[in-house]
Formats: sequence, structure tokens, C-alpha cells
Amino acid sequence: MKKIVVFGECMLEFAPLAAQQYQRGIAGDVYNTSVYLQRLATGLAQVSLLSAVGRDAVSDNMVSQFQVEQISTDYVYRHPEQTVGAYLIDIDSAGERSFTYWRGQAAARETFALANDKQLSQLIERTDIFYFSGISIAIIAKNDRERFWQFVERLAALGKQIVFDTNFRPQLWPDKALAQQAFQRALRVSTTVFAGVEDLEQLAMGNCFNSVAMSLNDFAIDELVIKHGEHGVQVIQDEKSQFIAIEPVANVVDTTSAGDSFNAGYLYARLVGSNITLSVSYASLLAAHVIQHRGAIIAAEEFAPIQVSLNTLMQS
Repeated sequence: MKKIVVFGECMLEFAPLAAQQYQRGIAGDVYNTSVYLQRLATGLAQVSLLSAVGRDAVSDNMVSQFQVEQISTDYVYRHPEQTVGAYLIDIDSAGERSFTYWRGQAAARETFALANDKQLSQLIERTDIFYFSGISIAIIAKNDRERFWQFVERLAALGKQIVFDTNFRPQLWPDKALAQQAFQRALRVSTTVFAGVEDLEQLAMGNCFNSVAMSLNDFAIDELVIKHGEHGVQVIQDEKSQFIAIEPVANVVDTTSAGDSFNAGYLYARLVGSNITLSVSYASLLAAHVIQHRGAIIAAEEFAPIQVSLNTLMQS
């Protein structure tokens, strides 16, 4: 069984139901990927979340939900004073979202201060695939960033698969130059990269498929998945490039977690040996279902029939 460790922050999510009414849930870019990946890969892989929460009731409820989703909490640390962050979603008529965040008290920022050297060494030994994002590295407390990079570099030196999603939120960085340096360091150690054109354009690292590919050409990335929304997906592996068109979704309700679920679907499909074209199609179908629901995570009972349709595609 593959052991997949996902590092980042899970937050309280308040998603709109009606005027001035919101539904409380939990979400976060890497957590969203964790949920969908674990649901798809049950019996094939165990997903563990590397993060931190508080010791309050809200944190307890969050950890309970991790367990409901069968995500391992072995590496979820408890902060004695901090709690979890929160965000509120507003959605326009086209289904596009905007966010308001409250994350200054988030314990996840202190994850690498709470984990001791022995725990990190054991984690490295027990990890097959390590997944993180641009948001993951943005939230790390300044004093802990070098410790995080040393941890990832040790994973890379041992030949572990390292997956990086270029999820970029400019408001999380004090300046663009610092973000560029961090992203370049992440790209140097990553074997699989989900590169969002919109993300990298903000960092002056390309504004289309070709320019992103050129910008990342000097990094030793085994599998580069360039995502450009409705324009499609380009995958570069072993110096071979494939373009896969994406069928637009007519009924877009909420684009929250579109990219996160795509990543989960793609990783799962590759995990079971699917080729690149089928993996992109599978991931796109999953994302298409997700954006026709409100909030980041589709309820388990609603996801079951979706998984049947996904399995049908995989078997076709």
C-alpha cells in the first residue's frame, strides 16, 4: 500500500447557501486533494495529513472529520495555544469565487516547530509520496521554513516521489521575490508538478503552455502537468509533450476545489497505471463534477454515484 503524506492547512469553510446564509464545513487546498484521493484510492493507498490544529473543540471536530474521511491523523500535531484558520466564500453569477480569510491564529503555521527530529525522520522513512503546494510553503512560520526545506530535500535524496502544486496566493507572501525564490526551491526538488498557468503568470514564470514549459525546462521534473483552465492540459514527460483538450462545463455552481480535485484524480489514475491521456480525462471528469456542487468537498453519499461514473471511464 502506497503511503502518501500531504502537507498543508485545513480551515473552517463557510460556503454560501442563500442570502446571508452559510454552511460550515472544513477545507483547504491540500486537504481537498487528500479527501478525494483517499476516497478514490481506498485499499490502494493511505493518505496522511501533515499539519497542526489546536486543542479546542473546533480542532477536535476537525480531526474527527479527518478520521471520517479515513485520512490518517498520525502526523496532525496539537498546538497548546493556537487553533484553526477560517475563510468565507462569496460566489458571483458565473460561479467564480472570492475569499475572506482569518488565518493569523492557524496552528498549521507551526507544524514544523511542533514536530521533533525523531518524528520527522520516522515520517521520511514511512513516506512514498509527499504532496505540498504553494499555499503550504506560504503559511510556514518564517523561523521554520529552512527546517521544512531540509525535510523535503532529505525526501528527495532518498528518491521519494515529491508532488508540488503551484497554487499561488499573493496575499500570503510579503513580496513577490520571496515567493519566486520559494517556488524555485520547490521546483528543484519535485518530481511531479501541477503547474497552473494563472499561478505562474503572477510570478513571471510564463503566461501560456509554451512559456511555462520553457520557464520550467531547467528543473529536473519527471512529469509536468500544465493546467490552463478551459484551454486544456499539457503534460510533459520524458521530453515528450501531450496536449489534452478539456470539455467545458455548462452548469458551473462553484469552482472551489476544481484544481485540488483534478490533482487527486490525476494522481489516482497514474497510481493505478493509467496513461497520461486517460489520467487527464479522469481528473477532468472528477473536477467537472466537483464544480457543479457548492463548497470544496462533495458529501460522501453524493460522491458514491460520481465514483461509479469515474470507474466506468477508467474501464472504457
